Amino acid sequence: MVENTAAGTLIARLTADDTDSGEFGDLRYEVHGYGSERFLVNSTTGDFSVGFCGPSPCLDFEDQDSYTLTYTATDGGGKF
Repeated sequence: MVENTAAGTLIARLTADDTDSGEFGDLRYEVHGYGSERFLVNSTTGDFSVGFCGPSPCLDFEDQDSYTLTYTATDGGGKF
């Protein structure tokens, strides 16, 4: 990933598996951590993308040179 990557650019599709059926098998994805507002995660597909930060790019090495994020998948029963 290079700095100044365009907003909406797909970084990765992160997935998890849950063998439960029905709503207990439905997974919701989230990302947390310092700088997580600069990224987007599609809560149903797990697509992880560069966020939309207005006129300036979200990723700028001089502004922040690294990110430590936690990516979670939670099932319909509220279990991680």
